[in-house]
Amino acid sequence: MCSSDLALGVALVFLLVLTMLGVAAMSKSGSEQKMARNFQEHNRAFQAAETGIARVLNQFGTASNPFNTGQAATSLSITDIGAYQATADVGIGYMGATKPGALPEAWDASNVAFHHFSVEGQGATTTKARSTVTQGVYLIGAPPGDVLYE
Repeated sequence: MCSSDLALGVALVFLLVLTMLGVAAMSKSGSEQKMARNFQEHNRAFQAAETGIARVLNQFGTASNPFNTGQAATSLSITDIGAYQATADVGIGYMGATKPGALPEAWDASNVAFHHFSVEGQGATTTKARSTVTQGVYLIGAPPGDVLYE
């Protein structure tokens, strides 16, 4: 065997190793792009859920106020959030009222209640990424008619 045959064999092995490294790098790059895309879509779904909750909270005090102590639950659907056409379904559940603890002396504790609501936003994107955000809301108001205050 001559030295030129040996050099050719070493060069072919070296090219094979370089080819395998290139293929592995391209495969890893494709996986990283897919992970980045999934993360971005999940973040969009999370932002859609947050936007849905924010829109519902902005309705408080308006004619379409969704916070009603007389209903067990309210549900709203919000579409076309952002340029990526995300959606959000927001559910509002009335959890009950509690008697306030220490209040300023000027307040009459028998006429005040803390109303507890659970607001859950479920955001979704067109690529079927989903995210859920839950937030508690407390409203101060008159006690409901059947509250245990005496």
